[in-house]
Amino acid sequence: MIKDFLKLSFINLRKRRLRSWLTIIGIIIGIGSVVALISLSVGLNKEVERQFQLFGSDKLFITPRGMGGFGPPSSTISLTEKDVDVIRDVDGVDLVSAIIFQQMPVKFRDEIQFINVIGISTDEETEKLFEEVQGFKVDKGRQLKPGDKLKATVGSLLGSGDIFKDEVEIRDKLEIGDTAFKVVGIYKPIGNNQDDSSVVIPIEELRKISGTKDEITMIFAKTKEGYSPINVKEEVEKALRDFKNQEKGEETFEVRTSEDLLRLINQLFGTIQVVLVGIGAISLIVGSVGVMNTMYTSVLERTKEIGIMKSIGATNSNIMQIFLIESGILGVVGGTVGIILGISMAKAVEMFASATLFVPLKAYVGIDLIIGALILSFTMGCVAGLLPAKKASSLNPVDALRYE
Repeated sequence: MIKDFLKLSFINLRKRRLRSWLTIIGIIIGIGSVVALISLSVGLNKEVERQFQLFGSDKLFITPRGMGGFGPPSSTISLTEKDVDVIRDVDGVDLVSAIIFQQMPVKFRDEIQFINVIGISTDEETEKLFEEVQGFKVDKGRQLKPGDKLKATVGSLLGSGDIFKDEVEIRDKLEIGDTAFKVVGIYKPIGNNQDDSSVVIPIEELRKISGTKDEITMIFAKTKEGYSPINVKEEVEKALRDFKNQEKGEETFEVRTSEDLLRLINQLFGTIQVVLVGIGAISLIVGSVGVMNTMYTSVLERTKEIGIMKSIGATNSNIMQIFLIESGILGVVGGTVGIILGISMAKAVEMFASATLFVPLKAYVGIDLIIGALILSFTMGCVAGLLPAKKASSLNPVDALRYE
């Protein structure tokens, strides 16, 4: 019997082809929006998790409270070289590295661009930790080394000509402030625009140019093998509190493990996903209203047909099933096309982000997303068609036969 109901439903939808497709378009837009938004947000979340896994769970990040490690050091709340020494003496800490961020004008030939300049210590300890945490790996040339003064390494975007009109090459000169730096290394692409457009110079040179004294933007620390990062984090917090004479809860600094940062980012992405799905849900509601309107119209047009079916033995349940199947078909067809559209949109954004924004965004396309979207579209169609189906099943056969 279900087979007959399916056949009858397809026949009825085909008779009202234009109206059916106009209804389906609403579902396509809704499902397509939800699929695209979820695909991109989940894909971005997975890429962030992958990046965190690359540098391991044994890292600590120490920053001034509320700054998150970005931007220039604050004149009132900041870390200093003395804090680096305190952290280095904590039991369980293996390597420690301090860096400074400054947004500064950088001149290459006759062109000036404001670029993120990073100052790092030129020692092997910093070089190793900087590469692990930040992902700066040399593609051409070399890293900064002890004894380097007026030397610089640059991000991949400078080397490819995406920042200046000309490509920056090894042995080229960059002017930062009034000081010329010789390029000794070009990094491999990291995947984010900020890092790939950075210039890295010795921290002492950046202090001279920017006029900062011993302030630090961020401190990286690596825990020794066999030590728990959480326990080492607590020891670092205690050591810094004692050194700065601060009470617990009133610190001017923050210490986070890799897992802490990943947890914060996951919470952020969770909130973003809720907002994005909420936006897509508005389109779904519009599509549901379209299905409901179409099915109500179908009930009115087929009132006499319903009366005939009831007069030859069709039950209320049979009538209801027919209309629910029709609305469910609208949902499945719209959902299928919507999934294809949504994945296509997500892939288009992925290619645009990779080619233009240089962001390693990978749209997520999983079987769970596809099946979930199909179930959602079918359910949406059935729920939207529930009231019209109930109205059709409750029609009095005598009144229905008399309907004009």
